[in-house]
This record gives sequence, structure tokens and C-alpha cells, in this order.
Amino acid sequence: MDCPVIMQTAWCYLKDTLAGGVWKGALAVCWALTVEFVGGADQTFRALFFLYILDFIFGIIVTCYRGEDFSVVRFKCGLLKFILYGVGVGVGQFLDNLVTGPGFVFGLSIRDGIAIFLGIHEGVSILTHLEALGLPIPPGLLQRLRGYRDGVFKNQEKRGSCE
Repeated sequence: MDCPVIMQTAWCYLKDTLAGGVWKGALAVCWALTVEFVGGADQTFRALFFLYILDFIFGIIVTCYRGEDFSVVRFKCGLLKFILYGVGVGVGQFLDNLVTGPGFVFGLSIRDGIAIFLGIHEGVSILTHLEALGLPIPPGLLQRLRGYRDGVFKNQEKRGSCE
């Protein structure tokens, strides 16, 4: 029995995906569900993801540059931070879905506001890493970004950190 061409193509695709390992397919499904959870991979989310990856890479480079031992605890904290960023953006997406409607008056979605805040935090971290590597960073730039980030937590005490 001959299948239509589209079915043969789909079968070949499925066969190739599974030939590459079940992990490849499982990773694709996990990624698709994650992107759906956070409200799509728009420019804001892609920028946050890119900044996080850069921060992670520069954190490893600075650790090597300083001659410090690579800490498994800090590595796990970094992965946990990545997951929690996704949860934060996802919660923002859910809140957007709850409040959008006939009376929606906000100019910026809650999800995008959370992603922008987290992006500023990552930007400060990246610039701090670059400064530790000896790259001259304009003090006003770093100070301004820290002002945006720290202004939110002005009256709160600092809690524990993975760093």
C-alpha cells in the first residue's frame, strides 16, 4: 500500500528524528512546551535568553581568568536561575492572560516588564564580568543599570545569593 508523499515525508522525518536519539525529540518537545509557557519566543524573550547565555559563558571565562576552581554549586545555581527566569516570565504571561480584556490599559505587558527587568540584571552581570576581565566599562553606564536594577529593591534587605 502506497502512502501519499506527505505521509512518506512525515515518516522519514520521524525516522530521522528517532535515529538521532530519543533525546533529540524529547528536547524539542520540552523546548516547544517551554516557549509556549513563556508566551512565545518573541524579541524580548530571545534577548533575555541571549543575555543569560552570555552571562553564563562570561561567568565561566572569569572563573578561569581568576584561576579559581570551577564550582559545581555555582553551576547548579546558574541552571536554577535559568529555570526560575523562565518561571518568572511564564507567570508574567499568565498574569497578562488574566488582566487583558476590555479594560486593559497597560502600555507594556507584565511578561515583557519582567523580561526587561531580568535582562537589565543580566546586563549588569555581563558588564561586571567584562570589567573583571580588564575591559574598561564607563562607570556611568554600569551605575545607571545598577540604579534601574537596585531601585526596585530599595527598601528590601538583600537575601542569600549563589555567588
